[in-house]
Amino acid sequence: KDFRKLINCESQWNATAVGDKGKAYGLLQFWRGTFNTFEDEAGRDLQYKDWQDQVWLGAWGIANGKRSHWTCARRGGLFLK
Repeated sequence: KDFRKLINCESQWNATAVGDKGKAYGLLQFWRGTFNTFEDEAGRDLQYKDWQDQVWLGAWGIANGKRSHWTCARRGGLFLK
């Protein structure tokens, strides 16, 4: 439930959303560098602009203590574990 709220807050479910003055992309508004770092840490070969890969990596990030990466998770009462 909270993960869905995070996606709604970050991109309003727009898989091609661009934010942070062009630095963030997709459902979870990943910056490319952050996406690549998480991807390496997760040991996966993922595509930055693939919404399914963004969701998988976002869930991985939340499960692995990277919640503070998302502004929406740090504010607004989203208590993701």
